[in-house]
Amino acid sequence: MDLFLDPGAGKPLTTQLYEQLRDAITAGRLYPGNQLVPSRQLAGELGVSRHTVTTVYGRLVAEGYAEGRAGGGSVVASASPATPKGTSPAAALRMTYLGQNLANAKISCCNPGCNRI
Repeated sequence: MDLFLDPGAGKPLTTQLYEQLRDAITAGRLYPGNQLVPSRQLAGELGVSRHTVTTVYGRLVAEGYAEGRAGGGSVVASASPATPKGTSPAAALRMTYLGQNLANAKISCCNPGCNRI
């Protein structure tokens, strides 16, 4: 898979790399269980710091697109978030269990007898 970073694009390198890897996962170019390139190797190939790559890998893990394995690098998650057709990947992010509960909760005003929601 080819990755291209443009320092003059007006978009942070971490964002460019994250979007390309996320899109490769959601489009099926990277399959569940596929090993991601080791961070040191990818940083060297792209001419960026290792911190840039580890930041991106960390975000992919946090958002459910990848899984970190102690001593084994990062792999594409077995159940990566799917992107519904016609929806941008960013809009298709799964809400956490806590987020779903908060979104569905009916929260009323803290004043006794108030019926505002």
